[in-house]
Amino acid sequence: MTVKPISILFLGAENTARSIMAEASMRHHGGERFCAFSAGIHPMGRVHPLTLDILWDHNLIDSDLRSKSWSEFSGPKTPSLDAVVSVCEAFPSETGFKWCGNPVLAQWKVEDPTEAVGSEAAMRQQFQNAFKRIDMRVRLLTSMLSHSVDRATFQKQLQAIGQRHPEIDGALPA
Repeated sequence: MTVKPISILFLGAENTARSIMAEASMRHHGGERFCAFSAGIHPMGRVHPLTLDILWDHNLIDSDLRSKSWSEFSGPKTPSLDAVVSVCEAFPSETGFKWCGNPVLAQWKVEDPTEAVGSEAAMRQQFQNAFKRIDMRVRLLTSMLSHSVDRATFQKQLQAIGQRHPEIDGALPA
């Protein structure tokens, strides 16, 4: 018996860094159990070069990765979503978007590395830190979630992963 993959949209502000990282990480760690997408509230239309560098360093480069608008996931021919996870400051229910399906909504706030200032090395470190936070959350989700979980439990698990975790956030500089 084939089980339908859990489809998750990672929502970012510009879809240039955090949401792209989450999509790539979920595609890698989620295997066939998950179907990952990303989109931006105000997409830039390009992926930040440091995002691509970090993903390359972790062997997560995917030719499908591109900056796109949330509107690609709101029409009649879009995939039905099981979850929308915001990695930025906007909570999915506050956006007013109409998602295909009846997804659970969660927020995993991660500091935006594209706002980093300083040397190239300092900026790269911010991107690396953001990736580690996102990747650890994705790994946690893929390790704890099963298809047999009910909607309310799924919502609680997604939200809990988004809260500050010493094992995720405490191990990295702010």
